Amino acid sequence: MLFVIHLCSLMAAVVMAEGDVMLPYHPQNTAFHPQRRVTSAKSLVTMLLLKENKKLADKLEQVKLDSELSNLALQTKLEALEMKIETRPRSTRCYMGMKFGDIPDSAITASSQVDVKHSPARARLDTEMTGDNFRGGWAASTPVSDEWIQVDLGSSLPIAGVILQGRSDMNEWVKTYKVQCDSVTIQEYGVDKIFIGNTDRDTKVVGKFHHPLKCQIVRIVPVSFQVHVTLRFELISGKCFDEY
Repeated sequence: MLFVIHLCSLMAAVVMAEGDVMLPYHPQNTAFHPQRRVTSAKSLVTMLLLKENKKLADKLEQVKLDSELSNLALQTKLEALEMKIETRPRSTRCYMGMKFGDIPDSAITASSQVDVKHSPARARLDTEMTGDNFRGGWAASTPVSDEWIQVDLGSSLPIAGVILQGRSDMNEWVKTYKVQCDSVTIQEYGVDKIFIGNTDRDTKVVGKFHHPLKCQIVRIVPVSFQVHVTLRFELISGKCFDEY
């Protein structure tokens, strides 16, 4: 309705500008030409419609451009974020929380411990001896192969494997071990898989699974060891399977 009023106003203005709208009709009045006035009005309508269409087309084009720019900006931000994530150290991206403390002490339990100084919480990767109160690793109460240590992740998560270390303050480490995923021992060729552990106290040795496994509770069961059953460890996220 507003457009029609606007159109009529413009037509009236143009017709009046021509100076022929105020003349009365008379057969001898050569200034009044009905056919010319009709043609002029049609041309004016066509011109106005083209003008309005162009405005709408320009607005639509601007909306499209703004949308494309917005999408480009969003894509650029996403690519920057992905690059930032990918350039983080592998340990930050792939470790599941033992080393950096995301897994609480209460989620780490064991079959036994020598004392509070050798508690399961001391089994975090890269743990160092702290004074006389805390030792550099978890240590079972007895040097036998049926001891174990486990972590409860709180929910079932994909895991690519484990990283094992020996005890940081003594020459003690686990040489070989088994891994259980929710009480089921990982197997290879139909028998329990024996993972290769450490040969010294500090080297990090990766025990990679054949494929990522979804587990909530991961248990490490030492099979053979150097002097005593003691270790530090980390879990590798399933998303990093191809990086190890």
